[in-house]
Amino acid sequence: MRKTAKNAGGRNLAYYLNLKYPVQIVECDEGGYFAKIPDLPGCLSQGETVKEALKNINEAKELWLESVFEDKVEIPLPADERDYSGKFIVRLPVSLHERLALSAEREGVSLNQYVALVLAENNALRNVEKRITQLLAPGAEQASTPLLASDKPRRRATR
Repeated sequence: MRKTAKNAGGRNLAYYLNLKYPVQIVECDEGGYFAKIPDLPGCLSQGETVKEALKNINEAKELWLESVFEDKVEIPLPADERDYSGKFIVRLPVSLHERLALSAEREGVSLNQYVALVLAENNALRNVEKRITQLLAPGAEQASTPLLASDKPRRRATR
């Protein structure tokens, strides 16, 4: 396979191979370690030690990227490389739109501010629920997942 070929986005394989995709490594109850790259669906591996699991997931990443690139399928960027504008469009029932608008008016804020607040609160509650579920699961004393989905700030999109 030629590494100078380009995908639909005009990027070559070397570009994707050099991106820093976050890796998750979890100790298995049966022994050894399980590794995955969440941004690359199905990119999984394992190893007897953390070092071996990391070496294996890096090999799996290279094979995953080569295969997907060769198949001309869109390759996702690492989460830290994505730009978020802070804007998206949502279609919703007229009745929900009305209820949200009335609630925003009662709170004395714009509809956008109110919806952002409701989304943030609900997202935080879901993260807490997931973490509580993890803590209540058997063997949870080994869990090391942070309470919040991300313990580091995201890059802001440049305008």
